[in-house]
Amino acid sequence: MRKKGRLLNEDNFTIIKFRVPNSGQKLSKKEGFRLIYLVHKQREEITFLYIYPKRGPQGLITLKNNDIISLLKDYVDEKQDLVSHDIADNWG
Repeated sequence: MRKKGRLLNEDNFTIIKFRVPNSGQKLSKKEGFRLIYLVHKQREEITFLYIYPKRGPQGLITLKNNDIISLLKDYVDEKQDLVSHDIADNWG
């Protein structure tokens, strides 16, 4: 059984859907945006994956399971291409 807001819960990570109000159109959290993010439990990292509106021409009622898997695959592919950079090194 899925806990509220959790789209996918695995050993190493959780994908969460978070409600965000649309203050520009004075919409509540229920009618606003959905923010999808990944929590990597072992690395203590949070990664933004996607945001979508509930209303309007690009509004979605919900993401389908294959959409969630696609977001996860995109994250894994892009994570492999990332270059680590410590901004503190530039302030020396």
